[in-house]
Amino acid sequence: MKTKLTLTIAAISTTLLGVAQEPDWEKMYKESRKTEVYEPVPPKVTPGKKSSEAPSDAIVLFDGSDLEK
Repeated sequence: MKTKLTLTIAAISTTLLGVAQEPDWEKMYKESRKTEVYEPVPPKVTPGKKSSEAPSDAIVLFDGSDLEK
């Protein structure tokens, strides 16, 4: 019984300590702005209409239609 009570108290206190150490997200965001590169924003790539078509930024070297080219 004493062991069960000790384990319960340990579990509760560990949970409370975890909640108490919630990071300050606002401060972390401001700090990350100093080192992270957010510009220039890359252009948006759109997929092909079918799964066999290339995305909008692809350079198509061979489309599979003619081997003589």
